Amino acid sequence: MKGLTLIELMLVVAIMAILLSVGVPSFYQLIAQEKLTKQSNELVAQLSLMRSEAIQRQSVVFLCPLYAGQCDADISSGIAGRRLYVWGSGFVSAARGQGASAIEHNQSGDQVVQFVDLPPSVLIVSNRKKFSFDPRGHAVSGSIFLCAEGQPGRRIVISALGRVRVERQAQDTCELFNL
Repeated sequence: MKGLTLIELMLVVAIMAILLSVGVPSFYQLIAQEKLTKQSNELVAQLSLMRSEAIQRQSVVFLCPLYAGQCDADISSGIAGRRLYVWGSGFVSAARGQGASAIEHNQSGDQVVQFVDLPPSVLIVSNRKKFSFDPRGHAVSGSIFLCAEGQPGRRIVISALGRVRVERQAQDTCELFNL
């Protein structure tokens, strides 16, 4: 006789159920971790673009978070004894002065280089209201923290010489921001 008995089939189904119950939660964590990595890589690429635009245009290029479509809104809070800025729905990079590749101008006369929307699942907090690069590629130093629920956060560090790097943070870093 060839085939499976009912007991053998039930045993296979039980083993599959156990394997799925272990694997599915890990898969959700992997997806959340990849979203956070993707967002931090996009932000690093944006900062690198800003630096090269500042050098190419020979003008100041800055990045600031958007709140209700405004770049200069002051939405900050004292978290962990420090003044930190919680980023809203996205951010904009813009250049001071004249430039050929600008899309539009904002109220300050700055030329908007690019708008970027943020996913709602990632919280971004920074220690500066604006980050800027001067015509030599030097920057205002600071940090940008990216957090997703249940994941170790990422910290993007911008040095005074314009170098951008990403550091992995401990789980409790994001818990300071109520995640």
